[in-house]
Amino acid sequence: MTSDPNVAFYGAHACRVTATRGRDDGGGLIKWLGEGHDEIYARFYVRFAEDAGYAHHFVHINGSPERWGSFGKAGTRPEGDDFFTTGIEPWFDWGKNAAPGRWMFYTYWHEMKGSRDGKFWGNGFHPEGGVIRRGQWICMEVRVRMNTPGRADGEQSVWQDGKLIGHFTGINWRTSEKLKANVFWLMSYVTERAFGHTERYAERHGVKASTRTHTVWFDQIVVATAYVGPLRVAEGM
Repeated sequence: MTSDPNVAFYGAHACRVTATRGRDDGGGLIKWLGEGHDEIYARFYVRFAEDAGYAHHFVHINGSPERWGSFGKAGTRPEGDDFFTTGIEPWFDWGKNAAPGRWMFYTYWHEMKGSRDGKFWGNGFHPEGGVIRRGQWICMEVRVRMNTPGRADGEQSVWQDGKLIGHFTGINWRTSEKLKANVFWLMSYVTERAFGHTERYAERHGVKASTRTHTVWFDQIVVATAYVGPLRVAEGM
C-alpha cells in the first residue's frame, strides 16, 4: 500500500503492484464472494507507470464450486460444471499494440476453442478501441452474467471511463447452476516472457519501456451485483 496522496486517485491510499525481473512476477489479491453470484460487476481504477511494458495476466473474475477449483488450470478446457475464468487484460498482440497494450477478455469456458498445440489456452474477446494510456488513472468496469444451464444466454461486458467498449453475448458459461462467479482476483502478473516481449518491442520501435520493472497502481475497487460506474469526484477535492 502507498499513502502518497500524489499517487492515489482519491483518498489517502492506493495499492501498488511491482514486478521485478529476475526476482518476482508481481502479485495480487483474492476476494472470495461467498457462494457466488449469477451476475457480478467489478469496478476498479488502474494506473500504469510511465514506462510500463507488457503484462502476462491481469484482473480476473473466476468461478468454481471448489474454493481453489478455478486456479492452476492453464491449458485446460473446463467441463461445464467445474470452473470458468475470464480476465480483462492488456493484450500486446505479438508486438502490434504499443505497450502496455489494448484491453481484451482472456476467457476459459467449456465451449472454448483449442489451440494448435492440442491444449486449451484462453480465448480472446476484443472490445472496440480499448487503448491503455500510461501515467494516468483509468476507470475500468467488467461484468459477467452467467447463462441459464442449457441455453447460451450468458454475457460479459467491459466499460472504460464509463463508456461501454465491449458487450459479448451468447456465452454458454456453464451446464450446472452450481457454477457461479465467486472469485475476484486483482492481479498484475508479469513473467520473464512478458519482459522479453517488452524488450523486443522497445528495441524494434525505439520507445520507452522498462525491461526491469513493471508497476501498476489500483484504487477505488468495488465488487457489486449492479453497475457501479466512475467515481464522481468534486472539483478541488
